[in-house]
Amino acid sequence: MNSSLKRVVTTPTMLSRLAEQLRIAELGDALVPDFAALLDTLPSGAYACPPGTEIVSEGDSDLDFYVLYSGKAGVWVSKNRAIPEQIAELAPGDFFGEIGFLMGTPRTASVRTSEETVVFRFEVDAFKRLLEKHPALDSRLRETARQRLRGIYLDSL
Repeated sequence: MNSSLKRVVTTPTMLSRLAEQLRIAELGDALVPDFAALLDTLPSGAYACPPGTEIVSEGDSDLDFYVLYSGKAGVWVSKNRAIPEQIAELAPGDFFGEIGFLMGTPRTASVRTSEETVVFRFEVDAFKRLLEKHPALDSRLRETARQRLRGIYLDSL
């Protein structure tokens, strides 16, 4: 993660909103009812990112898991391309970093903010313990990672 980012104070209201965003966006019924309380137990942080901030960089070995809380960010891939190409746009509730997190591999894409953004970062070891306790969430993240990897591969052909 970009070390120049400013950490912001995390409140219970923010965690409740984040849990609801995840439920609506991508994780749906894989979330347990008290997911906001679970998030509060994890080592994490919320960070303010000005426009143009590269939160994670393709090829980096950072394995943490991220969720966009507010703002927008683009997903950029440069493999097999002379110029990096934006392949997706993330909105509040969207997560990223699951491929490196789940597989222990370098980042497959860069994520760069397109406007003022707040992002939550969850430390890899703590988030892995959470997934061990909640197999439906683990399964949903793995399926999302498979779909995204397939998309990156097919786009590079």
